[in-house]
Amino acid sequence: MPVSVPVSVPVPVPGATTASPETLALWEASGNLPPPPPPTGEAPSPLPAAPLPAAPPSPSGPLASRQGPVPRCPPGMVGVPAGPFTRGGSPEAVSVAPGWPGRAHLPRPVEVRDVGAFCIDRYEHPGRPGALPTRYVPYSTAVKACQDLGRRLCRDDEWAKACQGPDGWLWPYGPEWRQGACNADAPAGIGDPRLLRPSGSYPACASPYGAMDMEGNVSEWVETTDPRWAGEAWLAGGTLWTGVYGRGCAARHAHGNGQTSTEDDGFRCCADPAR
Repeated sequence: MPVSVPVSVPVPVPGATTASPETLALWEASGNLPPPPPPTGEAPSPLPAAPLPAAPPSPSGPLASRQGPVPRCPPGMVGVPAGPFTRGGSPEAVSVAPGWPGRAHLPRPVEVRDVGAFCIDRYEHPGRPGALPTRYVPYSTAVKACQDLGRRLCRDDEWAKACQGPDGWLWPYGPEWRQGACNADAPAGIGDPRLLRPSGSYPACASPYGAMDMEGNVSEWVETTDPRWAGEAWLAGGTLWTGVYGRGCAARHAHGNGQTSTEDDGFRCCADPAR
């Protein structure tokens, strides 16, 4: 397992909830460096949140009928049933920037996978609506944070199914992109932490199982169980800054052995359902 490295404390978002006590404790435990200088100039504005659609789409493909019962989960988590699902997307579909080299920025390949039932945090860590997502944490810190909660880091396939549903949607809210559904597509200020928003600020950014903000805001560390990607630490999902790693549920990127930590690296936890 990678060794934790020092992380930097991000600048709080003006007018939004500041870092949670859990986030501050993680930074302190990681031996954080002094904060970076605050961004200069006028704070950029994110896209306004789109309203909830009158009739959100629901999975209806051939795999939707092959799902097990929704498991019971602890408070703050949502259940994802066992069963097959379609995951992945093409580089063109997730809008990977042409200049990014190598497989470290390639999306998950399109394929049918099968997972058992599991529970996943409704919100990005620290797991509360209205709290800014935890970020600037390396892979090993995310692993330990989930373990300390009696949970674990989500496996790659679990995260993908929680976001794409059984039908393999490219977006957590459906098969078609909707402007403003999630805190993504930053109009300016790539890398500016002031564009991050508290969890749950975009109510339309809900997956088929009710997990929030799986697109936009921050990417999320996952456990990689596929031997094709062994030895690499991956983050799932598009970030707020879509021109960097692509967009949507199939987007992902690798950070070598997971010892790096930046302003768009976050996580959420998973758990096995109660027996």
